[in-house]
Amino acid sequence: PPLIAAVEPAEAFIREDAGVTLPAPLLVRLTNAWTSDVAVDVTSSSPANLLVGDGGLVIVPTGSLTAPIPLTGVLQGDAGVTATLGTSSRSAAVRVLGLFEPSSLESLAPIAANLAPGGKVTFTARLDVPPISAEVVSISLSPAGFGTAPATVTIPADQLEVSFDVLA
Repeated sequence: PPLIAAVEPAEAFIREDAGVTLPAPLLVRLTNAWTSDVAVDVTSSSPANLLVGDGGLVIVPTGSLTAPIPLTGVLQGDAGVTATLGTSSRSAAVRVLGLFEPSSLESLAPIAANLAPGGKVTFTARLDVPPISAEVVSISLSPAGFGTAPATVTIPADQLEVSFDVLA
């Protein structure tokens, strides 16, 4: 019989009054497909912030490994989501975002890169929370004549990051 392999992604976001997790749907994943539907119990550690739909029961269809977890963001804050099947359980963290909660630049990776002339490196700009609308990030190189990079990159609404190339 299958066990719970994961609740993924391990960290997700959902907006107040919304039913879709960001940047991807929250899924329960089994260790193996089964010959009949598999009923998985799902709970929220903080029902005041995050509700689990369908009475807390997620059905993984016959022959499938995954099923989406129906959630509703209620109030800004953090909650854990735990899926349980028999003696196995796995959890994920879900942050309920306020309707207009702003995002800010969390990281740029890699922090530094060594390039030979003509070389290329890919950087990733990451926000702390998915933006409600596209977020523009300004890019500059130091020293200025080092190479070429886009002047700006845009992180789409409801996403966390975007990658771009720098050419030496």
